[in-house]
Amino acid sequence: MVAVDTSGSVEADDLACFAAEVSSVLETYDTVIELIFCDTQIQGHEQLTREDLPFTLSPVGGGGTDFRPVFAWADDRDTPPCCLVYLTDLECHRFPDKAPDYPVLWVRSGGCGVKVPFGDVIDITRKEVVW
Repeated sequence: MVAVDTSGSVEADDLACFAAEVSSVLETYDTVIELIFCDTQIQGHEQLTREDLPFTLSPVGGGGTDFRPVFAWADDRDTPPCCLVYLTDLECHRFPDKAPDYPVLWVRSGGCGVKVPFGDVIDITRKEVVW
């Protein structure tokens, strides 16, 4: 499962970078990705496969940020995800009270944000293209 932070603090360049990361996973692995859009609530979800390439993000949201709805949504599924990759700027303090039973990778844009209470964090950076 991949969650995309669609809050107001996530910029268009961040979303383009997030789309590139999702596309890279689909190009590398023959898998199905459950993609979740969330700001303070789940704003949408879709399943993606290689058939959906080339992929662009069309997220809905733009409000504040709350990470808890994605974890609650995963808990309500018949089968829990094998892992969760959360694409975000980490500009939020609203985390679940306890860590889930599956691994969580926070993919942070911008290099700022808060310290996470569980999971691992990696940073991605936007590269400017000069023509």
